[in-house]
Amino acid sequence: MGHQVHAKSKIGFSLIWINGFLVLKEMSRIGHFNLIAINNVSIGQKGYIGNNNQMNGPFAVVLEENAAIGNRNKLYRAPMGVTYGDACLKLGVLAKITTRHNIDCTRSITIGNYSTVAGHDSQLWTHAYYQDRFGPGRFRLDGEIEIGNNVNIGSKTVLNCGIKIADGVVIGSNSSVSKSLLKVGTYVSQSLRYIEPVADPRSRFKKIDHPELPEEVYERK
Repeated sequence: MGHQVHAKSKIGFSLIWINGFLVLKEMSRIGHFNLIAINNVSIGQKGYIGNNNQMNGPFAVVLEENAAIGNRNKLYRAPMGVTYGDACLKLGVLAKITTRHNIDCTRSITIGNYSTVAGHDSQLWTHAYYQDRFGPGRFRLDGEIEIGNNVNIGSKTVLNCGIKIADGVVIGSNSSVSKSLLKVGTYVSQSLRYIEPVADPRSRFKKIDHPELPEEVYERK
């Protein structure tokens, strides 16, 4: 069937429905009570998915050597038609998503080598909405998240769509990140501030022309 499951890998008591291929390298494992219904799963040597995780939607999960998704995390993507193209959550060498985090895979998310989404209850969002100033109009904004190497993200942090985080960045807990962090250092949450409204926010983004999308969608680069 095209799957590649090493004789020294392990799968616990989990429900796994893969539309594409399952690749488990030597000493990799999937724990107990996971519900995995996605396109592809690839876990490198000694990488693992823990227990009680929920993964649902048309996307792929790729874990490099020793990378890990811990326990009780939720990873999801809306069905094709609402979303478009390919999406992948990729963790580099020794990267880890710890426990009870929410990961939106409308677009791809890359987490670099030795980086950690630490603590619990952080949210990674690869889509958002802009509401028109008048009337019912709105549009969706999609954007990939790219997290560099040796990054540490504290508990209850929210990462918004279309951002990049440079190598070596530390983000304190309870932070909201809406812009790219391209300078090495430590970032903590800021006080509430006012932002002037933009007359035409659509002009700042690239429109996605896809015949199956049910709503107006733009992409943030």
